[in-house]
Amino acid sequence: MDTARTKKLDGIAITDHDTMAALDDPLISNQDLIMIPGVEVKTWEGHVLVLGLKKPPPKGFNAIEVAEHARKKGGVVIIAHPNIPFHSFSEEVIRRIRPEAIETYNAMTPFSPWMIRRNVALAKKLRCPQTGGSDSHMSQTVGDMYTLVNAASRAIEDILEAIRIGNVRPAGRPSPLWEGPIWLANLIRHRIRRPDHVYKNV
Repeated sequence: MDTARTKKLDGIAITDHDTMAALDDPLISNQDLIMIPGVEVKTWEGHVLVLGLKKPPPKGFNAIEVAEHARKKGGVVIIAHPNIPFHSFSEEVIRRIRPEAIETYNAMTPFSPWMIRRNVALAKKLRCPQTGGSDSHMSQTVGDMYTLVNAASRAIEDILEAIRIGNVRPAGRPSPLWEGPIWLANLIRHRIRRPDHVYKNV
């Protein structure tokens, strides 16, 4: 949390993979920062960021089912790093998901300038708001990339509504190169371990 304050962030979204257990930690819940509840759901189609839920979507959902469940519960759906190697989202699936936003700035994405251009072009084509995130797996890189939010207040619901109506934009810089290979190796490992679940709706 000290890194977030040093970088003058007003708040952070904790989006661990497929779990929200960290939000129950008193060291996190008792912060003066705005703490937006979230989760990054791993599906075979790609990674889906969900903000604003009290617990993760059920396991085994495909990306479209994750989005449908999240909206029923009042959550916001964001496509995470849509064009990264070995785990890119298809445009067709994104259209079917109808996300509230696309994460175009991801501080851990390799070949960042080129990838950002691709992400921005996709978001513009699909007329989706854009967000940024550090995708940090260590404290030093928290807030390297981030989202500027023009919300009516600091309340979480107003922040989520700002995302829904597009009052957001990404900003920041890529994380140091030495962190990228670790992140990419973990991503490839997840990609090759294809789940047995057959996604009938995609």
